[in-house]
Amino acid sequence: MKPKRPVSVSVLMPVYNCEVYLSEAIKSIQDQTFKDFEIIIVNDGSTDKTREIVDLFAEADPRIIPLHTENQGIVDALNHGAQYASGKYLARMDGDDISYAHRFALQVKALDDDDEIVAVSNSIVVIDESGYPKHGGINIAENRVSDLYSVPAREHYLVHPFLMMRRSAFDQVGGYRHILHSEDAELYFRLEEVGKLKNLPQVLGEYRVHTGSVSGKDAQNGRIQSVSAQLAAISARRRRSEREDILLTKDFASEMKSHAYDIISLCQWCIKTLSLTREESEWLRAASVVKYLQHEHWRPYTISNEDAVRIKNFVKTVDSTTIGEEATKDVLRHYLWVIKTKWNWRHCDNNFSVLKDLISPSVVWRAGMIAAKRRSARRFNRLVKSIQRRLA
Repeated sequence: MKPKRPVSVSVLMPVYNCEVYLSEAIKSIQDQTFKDFEIIIVNDGSTDKTREIVDLFAEADPRIIPLHTENQGIVDALNHGAQYASGKYLARMDGDDISYAHRFALQVKALDDDDEIVAVSNSIVVIDESGYPKHGGINIAENRVSDLYSVPAREHYLVHPFLMMRRSAFDQVGGYRHILHSEDAELYFRLEEVGKLKNLPQVLGEYRVHTGSVSGKDAQNGRIQSVSAQLAAISARRRRSEREDILLTKDFASEMKSHAYDIISLCQWCIKTLSLTREESEWLRAASVVKYLQHEHWRPYTISNEDAVRIKNFVKTVDSTTIGEEATKDVLRHYLWVIKTKWNWRHCDNNFSVLKDLISPSVVWRAGMIAAKRRSARRFNRLVKSIQRRLA
């Protein structure tokens, strides 16, 4: 390990089989206008040419600290890399994304200017594996209030590969926890307990979504990510009400994979394994289904026939006595939304059997009536405001 001096920013870059995009990602960090940083690249047991690329860059740039480990997963890679960080700020970066040259300068300024802010991120351009914009291109980051009880749970989301946070806050909350594919959301719930989170409006990078990325790899990852994010919210609820936290271990995270053959079965396994209360269980099922439908709208995978059947059966039975009126409306709204927009837009991916398994005429009618009432209410409110303006 080469000797180093303290720096302002330590970049944590966990990489696994990133040979195609890695050079471009590293160069985008090297080209930052803010120069006081180090790059800690944790090669998490790659089997392609990632190691050779990392070593080649490290030989030419003393700011790069290469760490080669056995494959342990992103949480262990990030926590391992943080042990070698000397900066007062920790910046995230993935091996397939691109940071614009002024990213660090603006993020450091935001943290320097307000001591109450513990973490920042920014707006991005979503690109595909060829580097072309997708999903409308620019994604303007929002500063929103988190809600642990909404369906699904809403975190003050910061785009994780463009995160910059105070090292002191990271250490205070205990680093990353083992919650599969939602380690970012879980961290944000804990960070907001010690300070403010902020998204900068500027577009400061390009976030790549492709079939090889974790978030877009397959439907199984989508199920796990959807459920894990809701478990993170339940954990935060318990922590903030001074109740015993749920046990999120690496073994539990690994076992999730073998139970993720459909979204409802995965929920049931988590409920049993973690001994969730009835209220938590009902909410977990509803919130996970809605989150999964949200993911399915723009990720490159398609839900399975088993998912479709289980989701349809769940939506048939959901009612306000178990999860509340607003949560019930959210479930029905997203169910109808996927059928109307996703499947029409993509022409069902030529997979009409999934559409057939997903649709329940009675539920579509029920959801449609709720949507119609909502549209009528919006029209009425617009009419009232128009009359008020004319009378003013």
